[in-house]
Amino acid sequence: MSNLKQQLKGVFGFPVTPFKADLSVDFEALDKIIDMMMGHPFCAIVVTGGTGEIYSLTADEAVAVVAHSVKAVNGRMPVVAGVGYSTVIASDMARRMEKAGADALLVMPPTYSHAPEAGLFAYYREIGAASGLPLAIYSRDWAVFTPDQVARLADQVPTLQIWKDGQGNGRTYRRIMNKVGDR
Repeated sequence: MSNLKQQLKGVFGFPVTPFKADLSVDFEALDKIIDMMMGHPFCAIVVTGGTGEIYSLTADEAVAVVAHSVKAVNGRMPVVAGVGYSTVIASDMARRMEKAGADALLVMPPTYSHAPEAGLFAYYREIGAASGLPLAIYSRDWAVFTPDQVARLADQVPTLQIWKDGQGNGRTYRRIMNKVGDR
């Protein structure tokens, strides 16, 4: 993670996943989008994330988008792959995306909203254990965490290395950073 950690200083790019009229993934258009993005000073790109239409893709399509994107990026910057759905599906995606060459995983909140804390923590633990990749938790929608919860997650999920704040509450984010530092 140390080399990746050094690379992840700056702005992440989020390419959309293009679709053809028949709703299949348009890989030729994806190549063009990624090539255009490589001309900008992003520190990484995130594919199959919230902007990448993760929930419009099957798990197989998402893995194919990651594999294709890794080839298109060709080592020019890290590729972060979004995973989601249920614990079982997200864990399977994590394993397959690691094999496809992703450098880190962005975990969307589970599809079951307002899960109890124990279930939410189990979701992230199991996905984190499914691969050796650094894990990013996307705190968005209903998945809101206190600084103490983030510290407990950092203790329970050894691969948790990145926090993506989708809440926009700078004060809470600062408190989280003060609590966990660069853990």
